[in-house]
Amino acid sequence: MKLKPYQAGAMFIILVAPAFCGYSCKSPETSGANKNNIKTKTASDISINTSPAGADVYFDGKPAGKSPVEVKNVNDGVHKVRVLKDGYKEKNAEVEVNSAGIKVFFFRLKSAGPESG
Repeated sequence: MKLKPYQAGAMFIILVAPAFCGYSCKSPETSGANKNNIKTKTASDISINTSPAGADVYFDGKPAGKSPVEVKNVNDGVHKVRVLKDGYKEKNAEVEVNSAGIKVFFFRLKSAGPESG
């Protein structure tokens, strides 16, 4: 494919290879800043596991799926996790993601036990 020089008002295409990423990557040699000293966001993939498995997982208020579940491109910082499963007590927690890479979080759910009335 032959590309013509960019012209005002023309559309252009950005090609992205799997080994590269946009704003969400952190380059080790720049420690979060590019050569122009502009801060970049970092992101991680995290895994949320529960015992027992099959619980409904909500990440930052949005459904993430049934455990075990992987949440992709999570920005650094504190995030809210909510875990629900019939017959078990609801679990709410805050998790901190602080560097690029895979993070694993495990939640052991407690039985709701017999209901008292």
